[in-house]
Amino acid sequence: MRQLTEQELQTLLAKLAGYTGRSLNNLIVPQSDSEDERHVFRLQGNRVYYVKKSLADLSTSFPRDTLLSLGNCIGKFTKTGKFRIHITALDVIAPHARYKVWIKDNGIMPYLYGSNVVKAHVGRWSEDIPEHTGVLVYDSNDTPLGFGVTARSTAEIRKLDPTAIAVFRQADVGEYLREEDTLFTTYFQSPQSNGGNTSALNKIFDSYRDAPEENPDGIGIEGAMKFLGDIQVQLDEVACLGIAELLKSPSMGEFTREGFVNGWRSVGCDNLQKMIAHAADIRARIPAEPDLFRRVYRYTFPLCRMQGQRNLQFDIAAEQWRLFFTPEHGGIQWNTPTTPWLDWWIEYLEERGKRPVNKDLWEQVEVFLRKTLEDENFGWWSADAAWPGTLDEFVGWVQAKRGKSSEEMEVE
Repeated sequence: MRQLTEQELQTLLAKLAGYTGRSLNNLIVPQSDSEDERHVFRLQGNRVYYVKKSLADLSTSFPRDTLLSLGNCIGKFTKTGKFRIHITALDVIAPHARYKVWIKDNGIMPYLYGSNVVKAHVGRWSEDIPEHTGVLVYDSNDTPLGFGVTARSTAEIRKLDPTAIAVFRQADVGEYLREEDTLFTTYFQSPQSNGGNTSALNKIFDSYRDAPEENPDGIGIEGAMKFLGDIQVQLDEVACLGIAELLKSPSMGEFTREGFVNGWRSVGCDNLQKMIAHAADIRARIPAEPDLFRRVYRYTFPLCRMQGQRNLQFDIAAEQWRLFFTPEHGGIQWNTPTTPWLDWWIEYLEERGKRPVNKDLWEQVEVFLRKTLEDENFGWWSADAAWPGTLDEFVGWVQAKRGKSSEEMEVE
């Protein structure tokens, strides 16, 4: 654990100032007359910690490769030198927040499941918030839930439709549950800790590289297909996407060294036999565990999106829906006694012209699926809820296809 360089400190403080403004001084100016009681920033690996100076001084007694964590983890530096704040910094920056957004009770769960904040879910906000500015997100009881960046200024947000995005989510406390399997690794684990043998994993990675000289830290499509075959994972099953999510694959059929090594270390797998066993475990857990299913499903959107595009092409989205929403390849069944939901959903989108699918619609389809499996008669549906417009229209389309008019529907 060492002090930050001047450049590292400037990058860190600039990031924090985006959320705290001038209140940042409260984090860096001594809060007492005792020098040892003030807090300082220290770097361990690529992660920055906020810790009492007295404890930071004591930490020098430990070898760096045995020091796991100390104080509050604020975030980490990326390979390009940028700084990314982690949710573990929430308790540090929340008391000094410059701009705040309070969300209504019906917006808490969507936010804690990783969704952006839409206007309909905003209860109130600080006055005169500029566009693209860091904000802290609170519930109505002033409990901090996370942080993000405003999509528009306060004045512009008031003019938007209820379903328009008001705040882009950057982190939320729901990550402590959604990423339970990898949270320890993501935030705290040092490269030397015992999640798996790093040397062995690097050797495995090297053996599957397509072009070691041109791309020493990447596995291409041919190497990826061979690797997946060796761990007994088929390309046309949901478990394949589960492996891609675990290893943080940047695109279909590609693996990076960092994602490969960190991913397998996080689950303690450092040989092919352990990887085969873990792949089988993922295959069994995805349809049975809603949180894991949702994590893999949501990761699929950026994974399958074509480079340079914000939305997912309809044909690709339909293919992935057929994979996720049928049990034959490791997904779950989206059918109920009177409604073939998956077939009707794709038929409806085809009638609308096979439009590209945006991220919000992609994520909300899975939430919609869960609701329809609980009650296929729309007892849970409300015209005032913040569903994407496409799903609102689909509800009416289904009612009409069942031989009813949308006006006959009971709404809450």
